Amino acid sequence: MDVRPPVARTVLVCLCLGRASASGDATPAVESAAREAVDRFAAALEAEDSSRLRQVLPRRGSVQLHLVRLGLEAGSFTSDQVETLFRDVFDRTTVRSVETLRLEHDPRGLALARARLRVTDRDGREASVELRLGLREEDGRWVLREIRESPA
Repeated sequence: MDVRPPVARTVLVCLCLGRASASGDATPAVESAAREAVDRFAAALEAEDSSRLRQVLPRRGSVQLHLVRLGLEAGSFTSDQVETLFRDVFDRTTVRSVETLRLEHDPRGLALARARLRVTDRDGREASVELRLGLREEDGRWVLREIRESPA
């Protein structure tokens, strides 16, 4: 039984299919645009500025969150709610750095990224948190549809 969330499962299937059928011309532009969205997400985290997340959050619909160490949140949230939840994260946690470990994309508008955060909590404990990001191209821009903590 596959227990991965629908967005991640869809991204994985499309990535596999996209590798077999992708045209070489569109791939660099798709990768560049998807990477820019991941970089904007990372910059918002490093700046600890939840309002900067708006650049990569969808205008409509929801974002799937599964945060364990960062916020103990799981579920489907609107963009405004995601922004508020990350504001709470930044009140409790200092983000020291964000490193993009991997980015897989599909020319049809889906991407999956892995990032590692180095954080320090309020008590001074340092930790490494790995995030999986599910992105989708919508309305001419890349947006986050899933943010999932995974074991580092």
